Amino acid sequence: MPREAVADTHPLDEVLRSDRLPHIWCPGCGLGTVLGCFARAMVASGIPLDRHVVVSGIGCTGRAAGYLNVDGFHTRNMDLNVICVNNFNYGMTGGQLGPTTPQGAITTTSPYGFPEEPFNLPRLLTACGAVFVARWTCLHVRQLEATMVRALRKRGFRFIEVLAPCPVGFGRPNDLGEGIDELWFYRRQADYDPQAALERLEIRMRKDSKIVWGVFVDTERPTYMDRYREYVLRKVQEGPGAA
Repeated sequence: MPREAVADTHPLDEVLRSDRLPHIWCPGCGLGTVLGCFARAMVASGIPLDRHVVVSGIGCTGRAAGYLNVDGFHTRNMDLNVICVNNFNYGMTGGQLGPTTPQGAITTTSPYGFPEEPFNLPRLLTACGAVFVARWTCLHVRQLEATMVRALRKRGFRFIEVLAPCPVGFGRPNDLGEGIDELWFYRRQADYDPQAALERLEIRMRKDSKIVWGVFVDTERPTYMDRYREYVLRKVQEGPGAA
């Protein structure tokens, strides 16, 4: 006879706020997968939980802060690890187009297709000086989790883009099917190329267009606060008359 395996504890009990589970994300949404990868990466990084802070925005992704057993707040900082879950629309507020909506995509505010070119996020963040820039999907769970661990162990502005299905807000109006169908699309179009030119990293969501994944930038640079402390120390040593 089949036996049901029941455990008293879960490996992520210390990280997740179980009293707030189950989550309220839609069936097929990739946010739960991304949250799971991040929670496991937090543990694998070896950084104590009381040294983690989750900075979140509004909307569907912003709920992640409420499910993690660490401090969180809504703001920006210089030494910051950004995980941008890109589902191509503002799903929680009605499925409107956003800055990453692919050209030609149908949303509630672009019923005839979005005419503009979307942001190429890895190219944009590289130009802004990020020391770590990567892109995966919630299909690439092992690569995503390993990349999160690498980013957590670095200092400076780090950016990971994660493509994720939004079956209700984006998949349905664009005939992508259910969440699993969009993941199959990612698998078919996948092109792992960490050495790709940044202009190749645009996303078109077409069958004749590849979507490039990988870690594109991994460098070292003093953070803003490092430079600021050095500047202040030098001014103090020079004395009050220094220009």
